Amino acid sequence: MKHLLKKIDREKNKIEHFIDSMRDFFSKTHDQSERNNRLEVFDTLLLLATYAQADELENEFQSVLPLQERGEAINYLCQELREINGFCKGSFSDEHDVYKDLFSEIKFPTAEKKQAVRNLLSATITELIFEKTNTPSKGLGAS
Repeated sequence: MKHLLKKIDREKNKIEHFIDSMRDFFSKTHDQSERNNRLEVFDTLLLLATYAQADELENEFQSVLPLQERGEAINYLCQELREINGFCKGSFSDEHDVYKDLFSEIKFPTAEKKQAVRNLLSATITELIFEKTNTPSKGLGAS
């Protein structure tokens, strides 16, 4: 169990690094109004990634992200948000590399145990995002 929690913490740290690096990137926008807008859009997309269906998230990308700026940073942003969404919604298969790594720590990996690990990873990531966006978890109906 100790190794499993360490691995979940490692995944949390990767996502925290992503959030911090994107915030740093957007904070370098020269125009104050545009900087605030980009940070607000980022926080909104982060929160959306915790609960939306994948197609809803994709629609939001199309709606709020500038089409003319579809460079490396935007592609990276979208890919990471898709991954966060997959973990928070538990929509990835058992064959996803992160799940395979986490499940390797379970002695007898039953469907119930795997689901418990998925739920723990989802809750850990969701709580991190709530903290990073200053969103009270009770305010969104989270348990």
